[in-house]
Amino acid sequence: MKRFFVMGVLVAAFLAWVSSVWAFPVGLEGVFWDLQVSYGDDGGTIDETNDIYLIPHLPYEYTVPETKYVEVYDDDNEYFYAYASFDADADLLSVEAYGYADDPDESNGEWYHALARAALGSNPFMGAPLLTLSFDWEYELDLTDESTGRVGYAVGLIDYSETTDLNNPVFIYTETVFFDDAGSHSGHYQRSWDIDPTHQYLVGVGVLAEAQGTEDPDGADVYFEISNLKANAVPEPASILLVGAGGLLIGLYRWRKK
Repeated sequence: MKRFFVMGVLVAAFLAWVSSVWAFPVGLEGVFWDLQVSYGDDGGTIDETNDIYLIPHLPYEYTVPETKYVEVYDDDNEYFYAYASFDADADLLSVEAYGYADDPDESNGEWYHALARAALGSNPFMGAPLLTLSFDWEYELDLTDESTGRVGYAVGLIDYSETTDLNNPVFIYTETVFFDDAGSHSGHYQRSWDIDPTHQYLVGVGVLAEAQGTEDPDGADVYFEISNLKANAVPEPASILLVGAGGLLIGLYRWRKK
């Protein structure tokens, strides 16, 4: 019996170590978005299209992959154009905004505006004291002297057990980062949170691209992408130890029976 006691201690120690490095993926499977494009002059807005930002349902009712775009343009003389789009997949999320505005026969402050933002979110998960999130990001801002643009990402972690009003969630963590430097840039994001394994949580990642300009014949093209998107939760050690102990007892019972 002493030998089995020592074996049980060793198995428990091994399982505790495994629980510290073993993690299960949290699927980012719900997508919601906001696409807005418009153009006009000093006299006001000539044309516009808005795809309203959808309020996410919990659990999420939207699925990935998802692709969508909106655009407006001048049918007669092609002096105005605005475009916004997004692509969402399980581990990739990208947005683009583009436009130009210039009528050589007029000088009335022709302008354009394009905005694209989209987010991926998880369904509720629990049973983990630790959550890690990581992704690679890259962007390209092709701007002119007459245009401006920006891109960015947002990260949010919600305590679903404490959320009673779905329109006012309880955030454990929220962060938004914007970039407006022209050119191509890239980087990596990684962060971990200690969480209560008895609570349910939701995690989400969003991206944004916005471009606008006035009397801008060459236009602005703005693109942002995150890839290799991974959310992992480390299971509760007690649960793993319980499973391991149960397996050990079953093995001991079968050995004794034999």
